[in-house]
Amino acid sequence: RIIKLIRFIRALKSLVHSIISTLRSLMWSLVLLVILVYIFGIIFTDAVTSYRSDQLILGVVEESEAMDILYQRFGSLHKSMHTLFRSISEGLDWDIAAEALTSVHWVWVYIFSAYISFSCFAVLNVMTGVFCQGAIDGAQRDHELTIQTMFIEKQHNIALMRKLFCQIDQGGVGVITLTEFEEKFDQPDVMAFLNSLDLEPSDAWTLFKLLDVEGKGAVELDDFIDGCMRLKGPAKAMDMAVLQAD
Repeated sequence: RIIKLIRFIRALKSLVHSIISTLRSLMWSLVLLVILVYIFGIIFTDAVTSYRSDQLILGVVEESEAMDILYQRFGSLHKSMHTLFRSISEGLDWDIAAEALTSVHWVWVYIFSAYISFSCFAVLNVMTGVFCQGAIDGAQRDHELTIQTMFIEKQHNIALMRKLFCQIDQGGVGVITLTEFEEKFDQPDVMAFLNSLDLEPSDAWTLFKLLDVEGKGAVELDDFIDGCMRLKGPAKAMDMAVLQAD
């Protein structure tokens, strides 16, 4: 339970640290988004207010549900900015706002569609990528978290090595011989253990020779763990150990 709690706290700490590291990017992203919404808000508000002024000058006052929606969504800069933001954040079905603009002219529907496309496919995707990269960089800069993660990974690998040793040690005497090692080496579960530890030996004798550093013909548990930790890694690490042994 304590281990599970530690892992939970570590994950929570990583999450909080990643969020904090993205606050600066979030601030500038919001500034960019506000500028974008503000510019298009002015454009649509000007178009709607000009259309309404022309109607009043001509003495044509059209009362309909579409006109009510048009003035409700784009009747002022405040309303236009809210409509534009909610349209790209799923707070409003943007089809409603687009249909309302048809009362002014179809050109404004295309401009509104271009705004939606640019915001969703370009701006928001870039913002998401910046947040993700910022969170990754923040997690990599957390040295304490990195050390803790490496320690937990090491303890996990040691537990796997103990389990593998006990599986090979048929007599349970705390020592494995070359004969026992060869008998278990080609078994699928043993090979899976070795692969999970990034150990890729060519044969049982080569690996056993590298583990038996004292040349006693038998490997104890501590020597087995130390040897596996020393050889753990890409195939090049084991190749170098073989050359040194030779």
